Amino acid sequence: MQAAAFRRRQGTPEQNPLHRPPRRFLAASFSTLPSKIKGRNSQSTLSPHNSLEIKPHENPRAERPGAFASLHFLRFFFAAAFGFLLITSAAWAHHSRAMFDQTKQVKLVGTVKDFQWTNPHCWIQVLVPDAANPSAGPQEWGVEMGAPVELMRKGWKPGSLHPGDKVTILVNPLRDGQHGGLELETIGPDGKIIGHPAATIK
Repeated sequence: MQAAAFRRRQGTPEQNPLHRPPRRFLAASFSTLPSKIKGRNSQSTLSPHNSLEIKPHENPRAERPGAFASLHFLRFFFAAAFGFLLITSAAWAHHSRAMFDQTKQVKLVGTVKDFQWTNPHCWIQVLVPDAANPSAGPQEWGVEMGAPVELMRKGWKPGSLHPGDKVTILVNPLRDGQHGGLELETIGPDGKIIGHPAATIK
């Protein structure tokens, strides 16, 4: 009678949430687990016949496809911007020569004051005597050249000219008549042409 009273107090499994199922239900639950472990060198701790499923290692890139897509987009954007800057700088260097009258050539015979090996353009500052007034002081001309990389391909070096060198330079003069021009060919103090010229001094 005491057992019957205890069962009435406990109630049915539906009425008592703390009711523990019989062991046969636990055994049936373990029998439904996977029979193989998915993973590297993993062993089951339950029994030789029952094992837990271990998910394989997942690629973190697959979990965050948006972040890596943005990274690729940024790489493409910066590469395109860099290429655009190169094209623009080359075009600007080309159009900047419009200030020179390429239909005329002037021969400058004088002395090098300074040779500037710098970007974006190298320069030769040359002192040229005034043929109209020999008693006057020399006139300083600014001769523009290409970039250092371009000059190196033509055979120029940073030490090709030094202050005091006697030179003869052929230039396209400035359109506004100022003392400046675009270098076409230069003859050094040894009487030889420096590099590979774009024109020939007559």
